[in-house]
Amino acid sequence: MSDKSLNQLIESIKTEGIAAAEKKSAEILEKAEKEAQAIIEAAEEKGAQIISNAEKQAQATSVKGEAAFRQAGRDYSIAIRNDILKLYRAALENEVKKALEPNLVKTAILEIIKNVGSQATVKLSPSFTKELADYIHEQLKGDEFAKIVEDQSLHTGFSISHAAEGWAYSITPEEVTSALKSYLNPHWIAILNKENE
Repeated sequence: MSDKSLNQLIESIKTEGIAAAEKKSAEILEKAEKEAQAIIEAAEEKGAQIISNAEKQAQATSVKGEAAFRQAGRDYSIAIRNDILKLYRAALENEVKKALEPNLVKTAILEIIKNVGSQATVKLSPSFTKELADYIHEQLKGDEFAKIVEDQSLHTGFSISHAAEGWAYSITPEEVTSALKSYLNPHWIAILNKENE
């Protein structure tokens, strides 16, 4: 074999080897690019999923926070309203209690008995003295009313009843306060009634 033929053969092998290597290299490169692209796409998809989940969680947390804030506001408003109503009721009952002093009670009982007739029973709070009962007895001499008794269940005020006619009325700060509610404007009546529900 001549040198020329040998050189051609070597050249041919080189060319074929380089071509094969370039082809293999191109295939490897193409495969690597495809894999890299697939990894990038998967990473982008995963990133988008993470961002979407984070946005959903942030939205849910925001909604829960707003709902909790609104509920706290309502609870606080109701608590304040109830405290104001309790103070109002206590102040009104306190004023009525002060007004139910012995002279007013004497006058009220005597007038009621004169208007309802005989056989009435008067129950007095222990806060009123025996002096008050004696005074009422003295003023009603000759009238046949049942009796004046002390009633431990009455903290203040009095009650009057007529067993034969089947009626009874209590004049206490609580009862008078309830009666006074009818003179308030409708908005306050609704609020006071709501407090008792």
